[in-house]
Amino acid sequence: MGIHSNNADTVYVVPEDKALDGEVGGGRRYVTDAKFRVYRSRNAGADWEPLTNGLPQRNAYLHVMREGMATDSIDECGIYVGTTTGQIFYSRNDGDTWELLIDYLPPINSVDCGTVV
Repeated sequence: MGIHSNNADTVYVVPEDKALDGEVGGGRRYVTDAKFRVYRSRNAGADWEPLTNGLPQRNAYLHVMREGMATDSIDECGIYVGTTTGQIFYSRNDGDTWELLIDYLPPINSVDCGTVV
């Protein structure tokens, strides 16, 4: 989950489904329908909208760990999402459009960001 740095009512999540049954913690999770979507709520979770512009929408069997999303403190909030298959996707405009920052990294367990002045 990511929280907008300038508006606490705006939050971001990547929902996933359990793909295989197993014991607690033993199942695999992937994004729903193999479409990578970040969902945004601008009213503290009352309503959600899928953000897909620039994110893979076919055969995207991706998984994001619990700490795999971060937001920055710039005016138009930047959002960064790392996957266990080694990609980092980012948005510089509150999630309206996305780009692949880097690919072919080892599994990404957590993402953090900061502002350099």
